[in-house]
Parts: sequence; structure tokens; C-alpha cells
Amino acid sequence: MCIDECIKYDCTKCQRRIRATEQKLLCPEAGSGTCTTTIDFITYYLPASQCETCENKRKEEEAKARKRKRSGSNANKV
Repeated sequence: MCIDECIKYDCTKCQRRIRATEQKLLCPEAGSGTCTTTIDFITYYLPASQCETCENKRKEEEAKARKRKRSGSNANKV
């Protein structure tokens, strides 16, 4: 299980779970300075299959394994 923390923004445009790094991308009010954060952290648990970080690590490991496998099969051909 992974832990995901988001900040709830006090803005009519983005009253939902949103990471602080996504505020500028997802809230048009952020650029004008009218989107302000509350001190409300939302923490919830999610399985590794739904965690972006874990999923990216898994994909990287699979790509490395495929690359090693290809390198090994090319060495056998020589």
C-alpha cells in the first residue's frame, strides 16, 4: 500500500484532490493569485498498482529487463 497526499485548494475552479505541483496547470485562477490553499492535507492509501510512482518504477524495471534480455540474446548470436 502507498500513501498519497494531496492539498485541497480553496477555489471554486479546483475544489478537488490536487497535488500542489499541479495547481498552476489545472487551476486558471492560480496565475492571478486568487487560488489559495487551505491547510487541509488529504491523505489516503492506495494499492501500488494505482500509485504513479510505483507504476513508473515498475515500467522502468520492465524496460531494463527487456534491454538486458535483448543484450543477452545478441551476445549469443556473435
